Amino acid sequence: DPQAEFDLSWQGASLAATRNAGLGALGITADGSYGEGAVTLTSQISGADGLAVTVGGSVQTGGGGNLDLDVDGTVPLSLGNIQLAERGAALSGALTLDISVIGPFSSPQYGGTISSKGGGFVDPETADARIDQWREESRLSEDEGKLADWLIRQGAITPFQAETLLL
Repeated sequence: DPQAEFDLSWQGASLAATRNAGLGALGITADGSYGEGAVTLTSQISGADGLAVTVGGSVQTGGGGNLDLDVDGTVPLSLGNIQLAERGAALSGALTLDISVIGPFSSPQYGGTISSKGGGFVDPETADARIDQWREESRLSEDEGKLADWLIRQGAITPFQAETLLL
């Protein structure tokens, strides 16, 4: 059985897709190991405005594959502002992630929470609509459609992007 360990770091990471999404340069690290048909890892992504996400757990590569991953962190809502800039709208605050993904590749189960604290939204095209100190918490289930619907409602993705995510 082959075995390996890895420790990777990419500071200032930037791809066309991340730049187009308004993410700018990222710090990406990953460390872990491979052995007994599984990859065990801890990966961290950091970026502008306090973006800090950690993904950790294991991925079984044999027998159809199996996931056991946790995703935790903070995602600033301001990352969505590039999509809103044309209309002069802006988001503020952050999402807090506490998500788990477990089960076979063919039908993973999602669970956990995505919550916001201190969120705000300003939209001059909607009669200067302003929402301050918005709070929300959503519990995720295995139905990825619910996650996509939630992300659309939060303005994090468009319906087109949701269709792409669910393919």
